[in-house]
Amino acid sequence: MIKATRNNVILQKKVEQGQKGIYMPNMGDDSYIVLDIGADVLSIQVGNEVVLDKSPKLFKFKMQDYYITNVDNIIAIVEVDYE
Repeated sequence: MIKATRNNVILQKKVEQGQKGIYMPNMGDDSYIVLDIGADVLSIQVGNEVVLDKSPKLFKFKMQDYYITNVDNIIAIVEVDYE
C-alpha cells in the first residue's frame, strides 16, 4: 500500500474501457484520479478526478504506474453533471 505524506497526493491516470472491453489509460486526457492524500491536504478527497498544472512524478509499484504531486499542483477538480 502507498500512503501520501504531508501535502502530497497519490494519483493514477484516469482509465476508460475501450471498444473491445480493454481497460486502458486515456492517453489524450490529462486528468488523474486521487488514490490517497497526505494529512495536510484539506481541499481534495480520495476519488476526485483532478487536472494538474505540471506533470507529476511517475513511480511504479507492483507493476502499476502511480503518480505523486504536491497539492498545490492541482488546478481543478472535474465534476461531471449528466443532467
